[in-house]
Order: sequence, then C-alpha cells, then structure tokens
Amino acid sequence: MNDSIAWLTVPEFAEALGVRASDIREQLRLRTIVAVRRGDNQAWSMPADFIIDDGSGPRVLPTLHGTFTLLADGGFTDEESVEWLTSESEELGSTPLQALRDGKRAPVRRAAQTLF
Repeated sequence: MNDSIAWLTVPEFAEALGVRASDIREQLRLRTIVAVRRGDNQAWSMPADFIIDDGSGPRVLPTLHGTFTLLADGGFTDEESVEWLTSESEELGSTPLQALRDGKRAPVRRAAQTLF
C-alpha cells in the first residue's frame, strides 16, 4: 500500500467531512466508499484524497462510488481497489485517484476496464 499518501481513520475521515463516524460507517456498508485496515492497530482507514473541497465544503469525491463498483464487478477486493487507485498509472500520467480528482472519470474507468 502506498505509504506516501495521507490516511484517515473512520473518525478522522468523519471529522474532515463534518459528519458523525456512524455516517461514514454507513457509507462503508453501502460501499459508496471503501476502507482498508492499516497501522499497528489495524484501524479502518481511507486516503485523505477521497475528500475534495470544491468551495462548497468538504465532500467525498463523487466519482469514487462508480469506480469502486466497476472494480468490485471486475473481482477486485477493497484493498486491491485502493491499491490501484493510489498507484501511479503510466496510462493516466498520475494515480487513478488524482485523475478522478482532476475530473478524468472516463479515462480512469477505461483504464480500470483493461484490468479484467
């Protein structure tokens, strides 16, 4: 797993969004976001870059949900999905997560479809 990115636990992620931790757990249950176990205590964590602030306040990057669904349909585990999103892609010229943050949903989805 990419160690150069900032990771947030469920409570930290909730705080960054200004919501309750139970709201984040519900999003995890609905798979609108995914988390992986990290650190010494194996806490559920998500990359901080799953959150964007486009001037209207912090929110979860909206294109993540469909990307997670596509990867899961292709057989990826949550850990594999997060690993792929946070790893450099020659095809995209950045990480898929950064490409999503830059509004490049279609190229990311095309790149994901080549994986299966």
